Amino acid sequence: MAALRELLGGLGLALSGPKTQIVGVASGEKGFDFLGFHHRMVPSRRYPSHRYPACWPSAKAIDRARSRIRDTTRRSRRHTPDPPAGE
Repeated sequence: MAALRELLGGLGLALSGPKTQIVGVASGEKGFDFLGFHHRMVPSRRYPSHRYPACWPSAKAIDRARSRIRDTTRRSRRHTPDPPAGE
């Protein structure tokens, strides 16, 4: 971590303390969220002994999308006209 902090410091960047963690993804038990996606190693369906990195939307991103859809499609908005295109 110290070497990484030093390297990033030279580029004018810094690690976020609460967000930064070291995760061992090789076992496939743990994964990590990055830029709205959850990344984890998963076994291949065809060759279970082989593993590959996979990603899918994170739980937080899915909850946020569901909330926006729920707000947009409320019953109280049934007769609300759509905004003109381009706004």
